[in-house]
Order: sequence, then structure tokens, then C-alpha cells
Amino acid sequence: MGRKKHGIAKGVLNGFGGHVEKVDKTVKDSEIREFLEETGATLIDPHLSGIIHFHYKNANKNACAYIYLCDKWQGEPKESAEMEVDWFDLNSIPVNEMWPDDKLWFPTFLERQNILVRSYRNKPGDFPYKTLIEVGKEIFEGIHEK
Repeated sequence: MGRKKHGIAKGVLNGFGGHVEKVDKTVKDSEIREFLEETGATLIDPHLSGIIHFHYKNANKNACAYIYLCDKWQGEPKESAEMEVDWFDLNSIPVNEMWPDDKLWFPTFLERQNILVRSYRNKPGDFPYKTLIEVGKEIFEGIHEK
């Protein structure tokens, strides 16, 4: 896990990742690239474990985040200009230092259950005013990672 150094998530405990770029063939490729950029290490075979849909009441577009779980990587993750790297025992991750609705779905994610989250906010960077969560393998049926 890491802490963002800049932007709307500055200081928030978060996963590594970012935006899909033109060089990325898939969303998975973007996760591998972003992790490398943010930590200097390379993910080995990350798998899709969650999707978060951000619905903004007062913005002209919504957003979507794909969440990957990965148990293997090459190299030692190190702090970068964008992210600090933090290590925690799985039983003591400080979810109170994450986005408020993360504590609702993150424990399920750690149990390796697929999650689909709908987070409703007034605008990007705001705290959620409603969060809906679906859990189960079948929630990804028909979803492609491209």
C-alpha cells in the first residue's frame, strides 16, 4: 500500500495505480505500468478483484477504478515522487487512513472475494454520501478488462 504525495488523495493510504495511457493495451497493462512507475517494482500476474464506479452528482463525468490483487512482484518496491510505500500486516491495515468508504469493502477484498462498489459523491475528492457493494464471483461475468 502507499500514500499519495499529491492531488486530491494526498496523505491518504491507497493502492497503487492511475490512468490508462495510450501505451497500455489493457487496463491490466496500465496497472503493471503504474506500479512500476510508482514503486520501481514489476507486478507478476495481477488479477482483477474489484471494480469501483464513482458517481458524481455535481460533475460532468463519472469514473471507474479497476482493483487488482497481486501476490508476486519483481524488485523491491520503493518510494517515488508520487507515492510513499507502506507495509502492513494484513490483520492491522489502518483502514481509517483510507477513503471513508474503503473500510466498507477493503476487508472483503482482502478475503479474495470479487467486489463491485458504487460510490456516490458530490464531486471528485468529496467524501461519499452513499456506497453500495456487491460481492461474488459472478459479478464479473461479461466484464472484459480492455
